Amino acid sequence: MEYELIQHDKDDLYDPAPFISYARRQASDKAERDPDVGDSVHLWHEGQSRCHAALVVDVQEPLGQPVTVAVQCFAADGSQEFIPVVHHAEKKRGGTWHWPCGGH
Repeated sequence: MEYELIQHDKDDLYDPAPFISYARRQASDKAERDPDVGDSVHLWHEGQSRCHAALVVDVQEPLGQPVTVAVQCFAADGSQEFIPVVHHAEKKRGGTWHWPCGGH
């Protein structure tokens, strides 16, 4: 994922609008592409009430089927888990990944 620094002037020093519109544009750009190795995504575990941070470590693109990813998942307690096949879903469904949304 690439980030770009935004130049500001004195008028927008305390105005969050430039940052918010830029963040929305980044989210829109990500929604239109498949993940790459190294991308940060969020993962819903079965039976969990919130998502966890995950790093894409492999991308599989089977012919005629949806892209799946392998992820290394990181929990708040410091534990890690490798999950070899994860499908994309923007809804809160166990065992799926979605792009970070900045609030649920």
